[in-house]
Amino acid sequence: MFTYRGTIVASSDWFSEGVVRKVGNGSSTAFWFDPWVGGLPLKDRYHRLFQVSEQCLELVENMGSREHGQWEWDFRWKRELSVAEFNLFQELLHVVTQSLSLGMEDSWVWTLDPTGSYSVKSAYLAITSVEVAPEPNSLLTRVWKSWAPSKVIVFSWQLLQDRVPTRQNLLRRHVLREASLSLCALCGDFVESINHLFITCDYISIFWYNLARWLGFELVSPNSIASLFEWFLSLG
Repeated sequence: MFTYRGTIVASSDWFSEGVVRKVGNGSSTAFWFDPWVGGLPLKDRYHRLFQVSEQCLELVENMGSREHGQWEWDFRWKRELSVAEFNLFQELLHVVTQSLSLGMEDSWVWTLDPTGSYSVKSAYLAITSVEVAPEPNSLLTRVWKSWAPSKVIVFSWQLLQDRVPTRQNLLRRHVLREASLSLCALCGDFVESINHLFITCDYISIFWYNLARWLGFELVSPNSIASLFEWFLSLG
């Protein structure tokens, strides 16, 4: 049985720390999107592999099959993996290779109550026992205190929270109905995620390179929106 902690956006981690996802047969758990391994979605942890996967929206149970009493993964890619991607794939296999409990359903468990079920009392005790104030040096706090125009700050906050209506997010919200419609509007090769649309897309990365040269800085291509903001905020 796989176990992972769910990720909930909140003012603190009291709720997410109390919720544990138990994956049995994987029939209701998205392989790439749900944080069922290590508390982080595999699409974020292995973004390069996610971009070339033909199974972006598959559930865990559809990513393999039981053969002779053993679970066998069946990964399909849009192209042959590079050496670096193959090494990432080996790491991914090591992370996810466990035995599935095919006779059990996926479920949520509330760890802050002995019964495993949510209770108001246990939630209250969790809230009152944690510090809910934001960290003063957090990236979001620094963005809110920047000199940028308010509309830029708001959009930056949305980017950092992954709340911009990219095609990936529209697909997850069922605004778009087909996976093929979630490809990048610029290059059409990869899923239009926050990081792809604003950083890694070939049409965009050249912009950051030229901007850095114009500013007189060397830019090592970031792999996330947060890294890009950290770089700009460190320029002084």
